[in-house]
Amino acid sequence: MLTKPIISIVLGSYNRRPFLKKAIRTIRENGITAPYEIVVIDGGSSDGSIRYLCSQKDIITIVQHNNRYANDKKSWGYYMNIALRSCHGTYIVMISDDCLLIPGSIMNAFNLFEKELADGNRIGGIAFYWRNLPYEKMYYVRQTLGHKLSTNHGMYLRSALEEVGYCEEDKYPFYYGDGDLSLKLWKSGYSIIDCKTALVEHFHFATMSIRKRNNEAKELHKKVYMDSWKGSFYDKDIDNQSGKIFLNYSDPRKTYKYFKRTLRYYIGILQSRFGSYYGYERNRPNRLPSVEMLANPLNIKYLLSKFRVAPEQLCIFALIRKDGKILMGLREYVKGRPVWTYPGGRGRVNETLIETLKREVAEEIGVFDITLVRVVGQKDGVKIGDRVYFVECEISSDPRLIEPDKFKEWKWFPIDELPNNIIDSEDIKFLKRLR
Repeated sequence: MLTKPIISIVLGSYNRRPFLKKAIRTIRENGITAPYEIVVIDGGSSDGSIRYLCSQKDIITIVQHNNRYANDKKSWGYYMNIALRSCHGTYIVMISDDCLLIPGSIMNAFNLFEKELADGNRIGGIAFYWRNLPYEKMYYVRQTLGHKLSTNHGMYLRSALEEVGYCEEDKYPFYYGDGDLSLKLWKSGYSIIDCKTALVEHFHFATMSIRKRNNEAKELHKKVYMDSWKGSFYDKDIDNQSGKIFLNYSDPRKTYKYFKRTLRYYIGILQSRFGSYYGYERNRPNRLPSVEMLANPLNIKYLLSKFRVAPEQLCIFALIRKDGKILMGLREYVKGRPVWTYPGGRGRVNETLIETLKREVAEEIGVFDITLVRVVGQKDGVKIGDRVYFVECEISSDPRLIEPDKFKEWKWFPIDELPNNIIDSEDIKFLKRLR
């Protein structure tokens, strides 16, 4: 009796045989103990990839000449759906041919998936941590629009993919297709979680000419993506686009060294030095962080490095709402000039900003049970170098006057009837964003 695969591992590939062979090797050496299949969809390679794939008895090879006919080139979603719909496994792992799987990753994700489903949790995907080599040191998972976790490389529940209709095929030629698929899962009531023991090495510069072509209309497709999810996950006023949640991990097997045995690895690094020509610019956009990012010590370390500030220069405040009202405290920073402000304060060494927020809320209003809804704004502080973050919050107990030497009183104000002597009039735009 034939054994049906429980896990399907899908790769897209095109003219990257040296990288493809390394990716396949890390699948075979991953320590998978459940029945599995490997499905590769090739875009019509001419570098010997198809000959190699057809000689491998454990690989299902699909050839779709997607890259050979420019006038009829299909989208990433169309291309990947052919492979996804061909899978037999309960779970589908999706990576690229320029990826290496760190040993144990697939079974670690599989075991987590099985546990979560057994516990009754509606999980549609598990995100693997990854990094772009050669220039990124830390691994991370990505959040997409609405700060929803996205599966860039990872494992999906096949029945969930079937329910949401697999990938969008018409809107996104390449970029944002995976983010769109993740949001379709979230919209349908599935959650995506991370697995800190499932990791991927990704070589960013495997084929710079293809990356250049994909980048040419990236901003246009980004607008399409944001417009598609505006009002549901994307809030234009807050601009809750995306972000990374970092993880430190040391691979004892040093899997990344497989890349260094490939000549094209070094060619890619040389080409990357001309990134502007290929449409690639490495920058650090100042996007709004999520609650999860502000709760991660490595993300705080990143902020300190990015802005070149000390921990006490990172400030965070709780915008606590209730029945259309906002909690504010009257405080005299300057004698005789009281202003209305919010619970919160400055960070400390070895403290995340969410830890700072909870500490300050407990110290100032005596509340220990606080629900963090979302980050609604960021700005430069009054003092040079300060960075200030605002988090929408809810509390279940009444605030108390804990520090009468600092605050005169705490009071609830209707959001559309704010006091004139608010600490900073710029904050009004953040207060108006409260739901």
